[in-house]
Amino acid sequence: MDTSGVVTSAAAQLSGTTAQLIDAKAQRARLQSAYQRVRQILAAGGDLKDEPAVARTPAVIASKASLTEAQRALEQISERYGPQHPSYRQADAQYKAALTSYDREVNLAAAQIQRDYETADATVNAIDQTVSNAKQQVASVNRSEFELSSLQREVQTNRQLYELFLNRIKETSATDGLQKTIGRVIEPAQAQSVVRSFPKPFQYTVVAFVLTLLLGSGLAVLTVVLDDTVKTTEEVEQRLHAAVMGTVPVLQDGTKGMAVLQSDPQGLFAEAFRTIRTSLALSELDSDKVVLAITSSVASEGKSTVAMNLASMQSQTKKTVLIDADMRKPTLGRDLLGDTSAEARPGLSDVISGVVTLDEALVELPDSPLVLLPAGKLVPNPLDLLSSKRFGLMLDALKARFDVVILDTPPVRLVSDALVVAECCTSMLYVVQSDKTSYKLARRGLQDVRSTHARLLGVVLNKQDVEKADKYYGEYSGLGTNNYTTYGVAVPELRKA
Repeated sequence: MDTSGVVTSAAAQLSGTTAQLIDAKAQRARLQSAYQRVRQILAAGGDLKDEPAVARTPAVIASKASLTEAQRALEQISERYGPQHPSYRQADAQYKAALTSYDREVNLAAAQIQRDYETADATVNAIDQTVSNAKQQVASVNRSEFELSSLQREVQTNRQLYELFLNRIKETSATDGLQKTIGRVIEPAQAQSVVRSFPKPFQYTVVAFVLTLLLGSGLAVLTVVLDDTVKTTEEVEQRLHAAVMGTVPVLQDGTKGMAVLQSDPQGLFAEAFRTIRTSLALSELDSDKVVLAITSSVASEGKSTVAMNLASMQSQTKKTVLIDADMRKPTLGRDLLGDTSAEARPGLSDVISGVVTLDEALVELPDSPLVLLPAGKLVPNPLDLLSSKRFGLMLDALKARFDVVILDTPPVRLVSDALVVAECCTSMLYVVQSDKTSYKLARRGLQDVRSTHARLLGVVLNKQDVEKADKYYGEYSGLGTNNYTTYGVAVPELRKA
């Protein structure tokens, strides 16, 4: 199939249409300048008579000549007759008619220029569309020609394969009648001695053991390298550059801390908070009144548990009030009073807002000298309340009535409430959960705390697995089963706390 004629015809059509498009664009360009000047004169309210494109129109030239002749005749008659003479009136009427005709021809010429330009523009668009269609047609013909060439090559290849197979079939048919060569025994087969291959379990076991040992060692090293959590008091001092105020063992059975203090006052959990109380007393030797804020890096590190148990331990020797300053997620009212709703009792937010008095919000805990100030009603702007002057005045009133004021504040890496509260406190305590909190996260939180006016006393390492720390890290915290609990008094075996 010959497609050269189709391609040549399409190319010729495209070439001719392109030449027409060039001529049409040139014609439009010649008319465009006159068209634009006419539009500018009309937009400005000018006189079209001075436009050269209008003035050189044959009809305008003839009309202008008639106007000039009528004007000259009027001037001649006006020299001999007055305005009331019939001859003057006739010449004046002819002049006005010529002037009207001249103006009409000027407007018609301007309108004709606009129509000519619009016609030329429409012609260019039409020819341009034709060129686009011709280009698409040429492209379509080229694609068809390429596909045809591909199909022709495929047909040629198939034809050659067919001829090859046909020749092979003819050759095979011609040789079927010939006698085939019969096989001969050149050398008889002989049985060889067989060396049996069997598994070698000892060698395989040794190799497997070595590979497993290497893999386990590599995984252990990788785990240690990737683990950036704080596990021991030495890591607190080395990585966080902070003093250790004490360690609190983990309560694995989910028991609340206050219950453990009351049920087992001589156990490891109670002793941990006695150690923290002693560290706090040594740090605040020169202070008659202590306002202590307790915070952590993120939620669920146990800061509220540390706050309530430290306050309970402090209340045994000093008048102590515990404030739930975490007005975003309060928990002390639920844990200490059994309130299922965060707004069950008036509290800190109500006192600062002036809804209730301080005496109305304070709650004395049953079977404990500790006094609690719950969080109160949840508000959308707790940071504004904590940074108000009323909050500072309330703390001054509490310092006048109590020896120790402990505030449970929100985590510093989530919100800035704790940093605002720290400006009104004498000291701060930072809680870090053992074997979970990243030292980088805790270090940034401690940097935020150190930027306030409150004095950072140190870090409480919370939820520490004592047995794991003694076994794997050699951690000596004074809480191991071979240390304090067997010294001096007989204490029942430690529950999994």
